[in-house]
Amino acid sequence: MHAPRHHASVHTTHTQVGLRHFEVLPSTFEETLDKGAFPTGAAYAVATARAKAAQVAACVRAGDSTRQALILAADTVVQAADGSILEKPDGEGDAARMLASLAGTTHAVHTGVSLVVLPAAVAAGDGGEEATTAPRATFVGFSETTAVTFA
Repeated sequence: MHAPRHHASVHTTHTQVGLRHFEVLPSTFEETLDKGAFPTGAAYAVATARAKAAQVAACVRAGDSTRQALILAADTVVQAADGSILEKPDGEGDAARMLASLAGTTHAVHTGVSLVVLPAAVAAGDGGEEATTAPRATFVGFSETTAVTFA
């Protein structure tokens, strides 16, 4: 799901970091990773961000195999005191249930970020062949965790 506030943040800050051109390409990655396969909510958030970035990178490469790109993806989850990982609620009722389950507890908010570097394609062969090969993408992931107490 694409968050409008994230889109606004990118529009506001892209010039501050020297980006001349950018596009917002929402990921269509279905967030279905097995939460039980990750030791922490932070690891799950990083893996989800990486999967989102990889999906967008594949779409970029499919559209133009010679295109250079930096792809930034993020995912935020809440890890309850009992260790369960909560994602975006499915509606108002689900949101109310989640908030009630967090009442009176300290929980962690994990944001995982993945940066993918897609270098430009390089010419293949000898003697001016037009074929190109796309070099492998470089993935960098990290997370930030904040402890929150909900009264």
